Amino acid sequence: MGQAKKMYLDQLLADEETGGDKYICGRHIDEEAIAAFFEREKESGICSYCARQGDVLLAKEMFNFIKAGIYSFYGDADDEGVAWDGAEGGHHGAMTIDTWDLLEEVKLYIDDEKLRSDVLNMLGNRNWSYVDPYKDRKNVELSYNWAAFKKVVMHRSRYVFLGSAQFPTGNENLPVDDILKDIARCADELNLFRLLKAGTLLYRCRQHADSRPLTLDSDFASPPDHLANSPNRMSPAGISMFYCAFDKLTCHAETLDRSQTALNRVSTGVFENRDELYLLDLTNLPELPSIFDPKNKAHYYSVLFLNSFVSDFTTPVNKAARPAIEYVPTQIVTEFFRYTYEELTGASIDGILYPSSRASGKNACVLFFNHKESLSSMNFRSDLIESELILGDQVC
Repeated sequence: MGQAKKMYLDQLLADEETGGDKYICGRHIDEEAIAAFFEREKESGICSYCARQGDVLLAKEMFNFIKAGIYSFYGDADDEGVAWDGAEGGHHGAMTIDTWDLLEEVKLYIDDEKLRSDVLNMLGNRNWSYVDPYKDRKNVELSYNWAAFKKVVMHRSRYVFLGSAQFPTGNENLPVDDILKDIARCADELNLFRLLKAGTLLYRCRQHADSRPLTLDSDFASPPDHLANSPNRMSPAGISMFYCAFDKLTCHAETLDRSQTALNRVSTGVFENRDELYLLDLTNLPELPSIFDPKNKAHYYSVLFLNSFVSDFTTPVNKAARPAIEYVPTQIVTEFFRYTYEELTGASIDGILYPSSRASGKNACVLFFNHKESLSSMNFRSDLIESELILGDQVC
């Protein structure tokens, strides 16, 4: 009897053994999406596994729901075309996993021995692989493309790479800059945008010599173009943007350079945006959805990729080394959302929210305002200016 046919017959037997009129109560379910399904479909009855009376669900319905989640990501290794070599003793060339380990892989923890046995029988004694096992998972493919993009713009072409066939990705030879559209697609898919309400307090600080007091709005606004001399995470030298934080300590952490001992004072100014601002929000990514969540499981690989992307996007950079190089990829992503995204979608982005790389758990922001725009678009709170001495690692 062939391997596939044997597993098919095993599945028919498993369906008969685990079907019938068995019922499951909610006490045996700790997976969030499965528990939500239980709450939607439950009825009154007696649990076949613990004999308690209360809310229950027909076992067949629960098992079909579990199978639907698993089959969205995993399939029978034979059906998915994983090579079988009897001489070598099994499948090879792609990841495979048995049914017992599959339950661990999908975080389906079942404490009742009989229920676990029924679930194992329902899924059948087989080897599983990813659906399309020889194709990279979408998050892996996107990560490869992001890495290829960074390599090109940092070391091969910084200004004429857009749409060039000379710099293809490893996947289908698409132009390397297609990753920018993929990032935008993921952001749209997960709705990673938010409105910053008018009147939000936005903190900026300047590190300077003790002899020079800063009191004017122009002292704290984005620098004039001719003074935007240093590359930053989102902007190259010569392009002025408004970097800010939502509290003073985060602002200091993001800005102060302790090695500049001659600049022994920090002055902090506060602005309020006059209008609502529409921001790309990289600070509040959704949790990785359950594969059993029928509404959100389609976002599984996008969430995986964006978590790794944002982590890379906000990794601290050693400014003493080569910041002009390390910042190039994020500068290009920023300009894409500032200009090209509006051309593609009609939505105008005013800035980007991102996790602070220097203040754990805090957020920073860049607004696409140069010196004149920051003065005309925001109100300066002169009553909130603070000026403090920098003494070693202390600000006082």
